[in-house]
Amino acid sequence: MLNELNLLRKQNQTNTKELIDINQEFLSRILNYVQISKIGAFDREIIRKDLIGMAIEAEKRGKTLSDIIGADENSWCDSIVDSYGKISPIELILSILKQASIYWFI
Repeated sequence: MLNELNLLRKQNQTNTKELIDINQEFLSRILNYVQISKIGAFDREIIRKDLIGMAIEAEKRGKTLSDIIGADENSWCDSIVDSYGKISPIELILSILKQASIYWFI
């Protein structure tokens, strides 16, 4: 599972670089919003992959990801978050420990 997650992250990073700047910024904003929810890491990367695909299709039509999602991006993000499974208890603990270690180093 960890290898699949790392492969998906690398693919997403590569594909994100191909997007125009405005779509990269919008994608980043959405992912930051999704990041604070209790969605597992693999599901977050799946969401990212889907959003990258949407942005690519939008660019082909001369539009942006923002045009596709619409003005109420928070509600749109909430509906995406609600449709995914929640984070497993072990992943939640690891996430908290990771965040705590980052703050400890600062």
